[in-house]
Amino acid sequence: MSTLGFVAAERREFDGIVRLLSGVRRMRAPIDYLAEGQWAGRRVVLAANGPGPKLAREAVEAAGEVGAWVSTGYCGA
Repeated sequence: MSTLGFVAAERREFDGIVRLLSGVRRMRAPIDYLAEGQWAGRRVVLAANGPGPKLAREAVEAAGEVGAWVSTGYCGA
């Protein structure tokens, strides 16, 4: 099963998602926040790096191989 990624501007936008994950751990990366965990047997990656398309692209690139991305956040991403 492929990895599912969530990208947002700020780490706190993942608070609801993190509650559903098990084994959440921070990952080292050149962005503001990168973490991974498990949800229903699937690896989930959370990446946040600030607002705007340029920073979102940097977050996605820092996460590595991900099968599908969900853009999420407070501002209706």
